Amino acid sequence: MKNSKEINNFEYDEINLLEIIQTLIRQKLLVLSFTFLSTFVFVTSSYFQKEIWKGTFNIVVNDENNNTRASFANTLISSSLGLKDFKSSNETQRLILSSPLILRPVYQYVKSYYEGKGLNTDNMTFKSWFKNELDINFEKGSNVLTIEYLNNDKKLILEVLNSISEKYKNYSRSERERDLNKTIDYLKTQKIIIKKNYNKSQKELNKFSIKHGLGDLDGFVGLGKSTNTLIRDRINNTTSLFSKENLEALSRGLKSNESSSAGQRYRNQFNMLQNYEAQYIDLSAKLKPKSSTLKEIKLKIDNLKSSLKRPNEILIKYKELKQMALRDEALLDQVDSNLEVTKLEKVKTPNPWVIISEPTINNSRVSPKRKQIAILSFLSSFIAISFFAIFKEKKSNILYSLDEIKKIMGISPDEIIYDSNPELGSLGLKNLINNDQKIKLNEPIGLINFRSESENKFLDSLIEQKNLNISLINESDQNKIDSFSTILIFTKEGSLKRADYTYLNKFVASLPNKNLRWIYQEKNF
Repeated sequence: MKNSKEINNFEYDEINLLEIIQTLIRQKLLVLSFTFLSTFVFVTSSYFQKEIWKGTFNIVVNDENNNTRASFANTLISSSLGLKDFKSSNETQRLILSSPLILRPVYQYVKSYYEGKGLNTDNMTFKSWFKNELDINFEKGSNVLTIEYLNNDKKLILEVLNSISEKYKNYSRSERERDLNKTIDYLKTQKIIIKKNYNKSQKELNKFSIKHGLGDLDGFVGLGKSTNTLIRDRINNTTSLFSKENLEALSRGLKSNESSSAGQRYRNQFNMLQNYEAQYIDLSAKLKPKSSTLKEIKLKIDNLKSSLKRPNEILIKYKELKQMALRDEALLDQVDSNLEVTKLEKVKTPNPWVIISEPTINNSRVSPKRKQIAILSFLSSFIAISFFAIFKEKKSNILYSLDEIKKIMGISPDEIIYDSNPELGSLGLKNLINNDQKIKLNEPIGLINFRSESENKFLDSLIEQKNLNISLINESDQNKIDSFSTILIFTKEGSLKRADYTYLNKFVASLPNKNLRWIYQEKNF
């Protein structure tokens, strides 16, 4: 056994997976007992917890109530103001349906239910109740609203879900009725305003036509049946007051009335003027300029021209008044038609939002999930106790790694004996002794079980073999050590600390004249 210097630069913090596994195997009793015990405690405690169940139902919130018919008021008002139609987003709907406005009665019922069972509800608020027991969200990428309710009372779960379902149905009805009432109120208001404007424009047109003798024989002007029919047909086929189609129809209707009877009064006068001018030209070639006949015709021509001086201005004004009257009549006709349609919609029974799944309770409970508890508690306990076992072994400073021991000793063992096969170890030790030329035949050999007082069956069997002539001595008995020229130093895995091996290294160095052999007993894993 050659002496060497102690290696002091060993990397103690180096992580070795095999060493960790070996540590856990050495500490298997501690690791397994704690792991199974803690897992058993956690699983057992889950049987004393209240079982929480979950009930769900689904509802579609974007049926016809959210389309053009139900949002008729918004469409009509927005179009009349030149604004884009507004549609509530899913997030807005979710916030409304999660608000106390709709769910407060349900919350009050749950609170009174708890109080009836003797539970303290002093700290129970709507916000805490909603956060802890309710979950309302839209399915991703859809208009399907999922309502989930958590509780340990299955009866209460079904009652709450059915109550929420009814609240949502009632809300959808009231929302639609509210939209229709808003539409009716708006149309009634517009009808009053437009009818007032229509009466005013009609009165001004009739007054102007009577003053200037326009229109029929009685002086009143009809707006034209064909024009009104065309405009009314366009109105009945649209839902917007000022849509592009309405404006085009109104324009075409107005153009169709441009050729009216407004100029009939002046047509005869123009004809007479043309006749008089023709007579004047014909007679001026035959009569003298100062002829009384020519003077008379010239006077008639001047009078006719004077009377026809302002007809174009009158016709333009007449045309403007008639166009205004036509427009007001078209608007009044449309508002009146829309008002009747909306009243008819209100008479019909509004359809609630569609419940696509009835309230049901899931077969599996939400908590406690005993399989999950068992797995998580087992893993967490195993990891925790493993760290503790590694720390405990590191803190003890007992060395188990032969590589680490060899770095301290600076040499390798002369013979390694395995617990799993002591016969092979005994045979190997005999071969070591027999092949050692420094050991004479039947020479007594000293055996030092270094710093270990525990029983070792292998050493006992080795000493009992008479053909080896081995005697057990203590490392502190210098006299006996001096009496042997060959000494076997025996160390066992997991029995010595770092300081022990450091001392052993110095002990070996103090015996330079001895034939020393290091025997290391190792466990198999």
